[in-house]
Amino acid sequence: MPLLKAYAHQKIFLKLLMSFLFVGIFPLLLAWFAYYAISSRIILQDTGNKTFESAKFVSLHLDRMILENSNIINAIESNEAFNKIFELGDDELLDEKDITSLYNIIYILLAGKIPKAGIYVMNASGSTILSTKPVPADYDPVKFHNWGVFRKSNSERGRTIIYSHKIEKHSRINRVLSVSRAVFSQDSIVGYIIIDLYQEHFAETLTTPNNPGKLNIHIFDNNLLPIFSLTEQPKKEVLHKVTKDVHTETRSFTLFEEGQKQFLFSSYQSKKTGLYIVGVQPLDQLINVTRSLLLPFLMLGITTSVVCFFLAFFIARSFSRPLYEVIKCVKQVERGNFSVRTSVVRKDEFLILGNSVNAMIQKIQELISDIEQKERSLRVSEMKALQAQIHPHLIFNCLEMIKWNIRLNNPEEASHIVIQLAKLLRRGIDSKEEMVKVNEELALVEIYLDIQKHRFEDKLATEINVDSKTRKALIPKYIIQPIVENSIIHGLKKTTDKGIIIINGYGVGQDIFFEISDNGTGIEEQTIKKILSGDIIYDKYSSGTGMQNVMKRIKLYYGKDYGLSIESVPAGGTKIILRMKNNSEI
Repeated sequence: MPLLKAYAHQKIFLKLLMSFLFVGIFPLLLAWFAYYAISSRIILQDTGNKTFESAKFVSLHLDRMILENSNIINAIESNEAFNKIFELGDDELLDEKDITSLYNIIYILLAGKIPKAGIYVMNASGSTILSTKPVPADYDPVKFHNWGVFRKSNSERGRTIIYSHKIEKHSRINRVLSVSRAVFSQDSIVGYIIIDLYQEHFAETLTTPNNPGKLNIHIFDNNLLPIFSLTEQPKKEVLHKVTKDVHTETRSFTLFEEGQKQFLFSSYQSKKTGLYIVGVQPLDQLINVTRSLLLPFLMLGITTSVVCFFLAFFIARSFSRPLYEVIKCVKQVERGNFSVRTSVVRKDEFLILGNSVNAMIQKIQELISDIEQKERSLRVSEMKALQAQIHPHLIFNCLEMIKWNIRLNNPEEASHIVIQLAKLLRRGIDSKEEMVKVNEELALVEIYLDIQKHRFEDKLATEINVDSKTRKALIPKYIIQPIVENSIIHGLKKTTDKGIIIINGYGVGQDIFFEISDNGTGIEEQTIKKILSGDIIYDKYSSGTGMQNVMKRIKLYYGKDYGLSIESVPAGGTKIILRMKNNSEI
């Protein structure tokens, strides 16, 4: 996992800090989220239960209100005084005295009820209508006999019905809930009694002190048509959805979203009237309540987290500081500083670790000193062995030249070569010094070139260009002469033209370079690769040990980054470049 990989690559201080913070703060965060979830759930459940109880209470209150109006209808129907209306013919009318008496009965039945309901008592022909409100145009029992409230009343045969519909009131269309009954005489309908409940009746019902919380309550009929809403009218598609989901005590509420907001709703359907009562509660209020409850816990959590952070920081630093001290010491040892020691001042395992590291460094220092001494002795022995290879090789070549000069009856040439060979032996071969100045090495080379000029007569020309500063540098003895010898033997031996040997020496930074160039036959690329790889090239002119001897000695003195390189073109000459350190003391 990326998170674990990132953790694994952190320093020990950060690992300890993150671990301590995780152990200290994670349980607190977990407790905070658990508390938030549980408290939110409890508040949500409590609000849902209250909403359901409110909807149920409003439903029971509406049932009582409808029952009271149903009782008024019963009282009117059972009162013999009203039989006069139901028994009137189409052309008969009540006198004023009877009308006044009937109105008095109606108002007595409505006594104490505020607001007043609209009561309509009429015969089947609609010729006589007693009403406490203006008669709506739809209340014509002849014209609308098979429509609306009349149709439903006719189908129930003497039972009280409730019917939701719209009427025009004060030039506005309002929804009304009618409590109605058709009056029968034998099997014939003789009249109708209708009580209309308006918006103000529902508002009074929903705003009683017994309606806790003043929730947003919506009332629907059994056809899911809205009758009344305590606040603004909800969207039809939303309320159509919620009213289909009738709740019970075991499942008292449901959540839904409208736009970007969440709502809690609870619906209850009256078993007596079939009316739906829906209570809607925005969750914004619940969230604010939950946040107010969580605020003290959150402040406590922040305070505790800050304390945990500082404790974790100081504990992590306390554990990591001695470890970093040990690491710092080990890195100094890696750079070659064996004089460094740890300074851990504690009384626990870190003190043991620090003392162990110090003892280890001391032991390593002693071992390295022994190894260096042994390596130095071994290197000196190896370099003496390599240098010893030069002595017989050079002496053999000189003796060969002396022999041929004697045979050719050139005693003067042989004598000169003997004298120059003696100089070589006195100045270089018998010296016990490993390192010589460049100036001394060039003197040996000049003696050697003088011997070779007697051999090649006028066919060999030489040129030495080395600046004065480079001439003072120290280099291994007999490091240039074998290269010069190689150029003469391999480069100029087969050429018929006059041979030219040029030696250039210069310094670049901390290094010095020597370029030995000739205008000989050159070296093939494959042969160059063999020489640089360490292979000895044998031919009839030389044993091939000179170049490899020089390479090995330079690398023994200066390391693998130093040595020689070869630039050559067949029939175009050769340049051999030696790279060594400047003024090194080995």
